[in-house]
Amino acid sequence: MTEHLPGATSPDVYHDRWLDGRRQRLYTAREWLLAGGCALLYGPVGVGKSAALDMVTATAIQSRVLRWAPTVRDADRRFAFLVGLLGAVSPAELDAVTGPRRQVLAAAARGELALVAPDAVRLSVLSLFRALARSRPLLVVVDDLQWVDEASADVLRFVSSRVDDVPVQVAAAELVEPEGLPRRRALCPSPLLVVRLEPVGPTTA
Repeated sequence: MTEHLPGATSPDVYHDRWLDGRRQRLYTAREWLLAGGCALLYGPVGVGKSAALDMVTATAIQSRVLRWAPTVRDADRRFAFLVGLLGAVSPAELDAVTGPRRQVLAAAARGELALVAPDAVRLSVLSLFRALARSRPLLVVVDDLQWVDEASADVLRFVSSRVDDVPVQVAAAELVEPEGLPRRRALCPSPLLVVRLEPVGPTTA
């Protein structure tokens, strides 16, 4: 579920404290993205990961952005994340991929991947990402990375290890336990900047 910043007596005051507590980390992540890298923000519930992800990706105006936020219900639905993500791809963009792989992508856009071989899905998504990145950088934004279903995660891992030569980037936010570490770094291409977001108390920055 997409996370929202917790309330405060004064939203402006809370926002200042929230930003001051992580300003340098978020600015560094934003510049890292602008330079062509990938970023993974992580932290426990209530730290404002969604807002941080919005801030970090807001300046990527030159990129083709594909964004999807899976929910807890999607985690057990095969290819649920890919179906949601590819639903934002236009037919003209899909036409950049031809032959059987174009048919697989069309099936994905319709949510009809149940009978498609996993290898075919991996190769088709890889072809699409590479095709989109030929005209301008492709930025895939994933909020709540922890809820990406395993079938889609397998595709992202496959793609992430095969786009070193094209501008395909991922910016993601992952929910972890209070002292936990992100478990899905492999879903993001290299070079990857991993940023922990610490809780900000009501009277501390």
